[in-house]
Amino acid sequence: MKKKSVVSLVLGGMAALFLFGGGVALYGRTMIAWYIPVCVSFIVTAIALWLAWDRWRIIPGCHSRLINRLSIAVAVGAVSYFGFLGLNYCVADEASVKEVTVTVTRKYTEQRTRYRRLRRGRMVPDGKYNTYHVSVSIPGGGVKNMEIPLGHYNRVKVGSHTSFCMRTGLFGYPVITDTGNL
Repeated sequence: MKKKSVVSLVLGGMAALFLFGGGVALYGRTMIAWYIPVCVSFIVTAIALWLAWDRWRIIPGCHSRLINRLSIAVAVGAVSYFGFLGLNYCVADEASVKEVTVTVTRKYTEQRTRYRRLRRGRMVPDGKYNTYHVSVSIPGGGVKNMEIPLGHYNRVKVGSHTSFCMRTGLFGYPVITDTGNL
């Protein structure tokens, strides 16, 4: 492979990873089933690959068909996943803002392992830490799990009520714009 091909594949992979991370962050603020944005991005990727099957080889600059098509599939999938959730969130209707009272149904902690770097390529466990989560029940049948800071976790009680500000997104899926006291 040429040096230009390797650089373009690495930069494209980093951009796709960044877009997938942004999509996951937007998914946390959207009331939508997990499979809907995945299916939308899969369909967009399939259509994009089918329409320009032979023209995509120019972008990665590699001679391998498999690497070219996989890299384009990952890139188009990342852009469509982030684009679907981003458009739903950013172009949400300002006139549809409503305050929704939610109920805290569950409090729980998750214990995770902290790692430290020993040397290049070697990470070793360096202790445990906790993350604090609540599950809230939204009227209309939705349940959302949220990570919150320790101070808020200590203050909130199971069965307590708090208010969220929600808007209707561009594609009709509700978007959480303000989590109130959580």
